[in-house]
Amino acid sequence: MLYLLCIKQMSEDAAAAALLEIAESCLILKVIGDGRHLHIEVHKRKNVKIYWDAGFDGGDLSELLWSESIYPSQTATKFCEAGRERRIMISGKFDAISINNGKNMITEITHFGDCGIKSLASTFENCTNLVSVFSLPTDNLDSVTTADRAWSGCSRLTTFNAHLPNVTNVEWAWQGCT
Repeated sequence: MLYLLCIKQMSEDAAAAALLEIAESCLILKVIGDGRHLHIEVHKRKNVKIYWDAGFDGGDLSELLWSESIYPSQTATKFCEAGRERRIMISGKFDAISINNGKNMITEITHFGDCGIKSLASTFENCTNLVSVFSLPTDNLDSVTTADRAWSGCSRLTTFNAHLPNVTNVEWAWQGCT
């Protein structure tokens, strides 16, 4: 019995380690559900996976929500229970993302990773509950060249800590922020 328990613990530890490795290289968004669906579209991508993580409230570590397909752009959809805090992790390489429904559920950008994103244009525009944007020292945002309207209309945004060294277009990037 002890042997089986050890195997189970090792597999849980391996799963947690694999999730941590994935998390270090992805864009991570923190959301609080409002009882509707969240739609995220990923553009021009390679080896992209979207994980839905319930780790904030003691649930399962993660659920693979969407994985690579043959289409140049693909939308992931997930119902977000009202009041429930979650993380969305997008791994792989991609040029841009769009949040087509549920922008008001995003409360934090906690990590950018090394996803090769080139454009943040309008990505988080009108995310009215977004309060903070963080970029870790290990994040690589060198490929981002445009951020026009990226955080425009984020009326609750109070903390912005992201290094965008090669951005040349920031027109209206923070219009309407506090």
